[in-house]
Amino acid sequence: MDDIGRSVMVLVVVPRNNGSAVASGHREPVKIATESATESVSTMTAPSCEVTAPPYSLKVKRINGQRHVVVRVVLHRVPPHHIKYEPTQERLVVTTLGHTKKFVLDVPYPDGVRVVVGDNPEAQFEYGILTAQLPIEGEVARPPRDKPEKRAKSPPAAPVAPVKPAKVKKPKKPFVVKDTALKLVDEIAGAEERAVEEKLAKDAEKQTALEQRSAERAEKEERRQKFKAAAKAELKARISRRRAEQDEPCAALPKRKKSAR
Repeated sequence: MDDIGRSVMVLVVVPRNNGSAVASGHREPVKIATESATESVSTMTAPSCEVTAPPYSLKVKRINGQRHVVVRVVLHRVPPHHIKYEPTQERLVVTTLGHTKKFVLDVPYPDGVRVVVGDNPEAQFEYGILTAQLPIEGEVARPPRDKPEKRAKSPPAAPVAPVKPAKVKKPKKPFVVKDTALKLVDEIAGAEERAVEEKLAKDAEKQTALEQRSAERAEKEERRQKFKAAAKAELKARISRRRAEQDEPCAALPKRKKSAR
């Protein structure tokens, strides 16, 4: 069987230049091409890409009583064997120059702290995110605090019977006598009658006011009609006098005789 293009399933461990490695927590399968002893495989050069810094976060947290620098670097779609994880005591260095996505991260730790870096620092790479926990130099794990002894619970006090409030006697309602009831009925009826009479009186006043207004309007209309009739009669008399005055000069002139032809 030809060895060219043969692939195997491996746990991804990327060696550093100084021997460090990055381990994949979910054991991502990676295809690794091998060369045969008699034939060589031609390699293709990847196109040059712009070098950028990947998204990252560095936070100081206390883990198991000791402070650590928690590292989180986002490297989506970058194979683990192209990641170089090379932390130092003062700076975090992560590069992917062997991949088409060329990332370079070289930043100091927060607050200028120094971390403890062993011979083979390890990190986890899961779902495209590189995570690591670096212990801070000079930090000593605090011993767990002793929990204070719980005080013995005092025996529960004997239940005290609740004191029932004394019943307050309500005063009895007075007995209604027949005569009193009749008086109440008469008073109610009298009040209703008075209310009806007041309403009728108000209605009568309104009706009287309306009739008075109607009479005043009729009187005004009658005066207006009389004034119009008098004005018309006077106007006719003036016209008649003018016509009579115009006819008088014409009657005084002698009549002309007709000439015989």
